[in-house]
Amino acid sequence: MAEREVELAYDRRADVLYLTLVPGVPAVTVELEAGVLARINPDTDELVGVTVVGLSERVVTAPARVEPVEGELHFQRGLALA
Repeated sequence: MAEREVELAYDRRADVLYLTLVPGVPAVTVELEAGVLARINPDTDELVGVTVVGLSERVVTAPARVEPVEGELHFQRGLALA
């Protein structure tokens, strides 16, 4: 998997975190759960970003050491979220 630079932006007033994995790509939004939105490239089904509304309510104290996470996330066309 190719490495890419992740863009993070936080709007303090709105308490929203924007995580962009692939900038400048048209995307559709899928609500994964209340306030957590995935941005998906409709042509490739690739996850291109995530938006978290109400971030301060979701954050817990992080451990002293945080390990990097690697992996892949795939979405299937027509996938329905319950």
